[in-house]
Amino acid sequence: MIGGKVFRVTTREAQIFATLEEYYPRVATYDQIMLGIFGEKTYGQPSLIKVHVCAIRKYLAGTGWTIDNVHGRGYRLAREI
Repeated sequence: MIGGKVFRVTTREAQIFATLEEYYPRVATYDQIMLGIFGEKTYGQPSLIKVHVCAIRKYLAGTGWTIDNVHGRGYRLAREI
């Protein structure tokens, strides 16, 4: 449940969102997000994260929350201004 709304999300989306919540308000690096998904350090695949973050952003629309991209580092869950 986000902002009083219930969403049906994939397992990967839930894992990514949980990782972003864990690091809120700090930046979750690509490595930390991949660790949250796979449970071990893996290399590459930032595009995997990008696809799921795009979907999560759509769910967050109108809830007062967003996901910021921090170039070269990762993503940050943030309140919309």
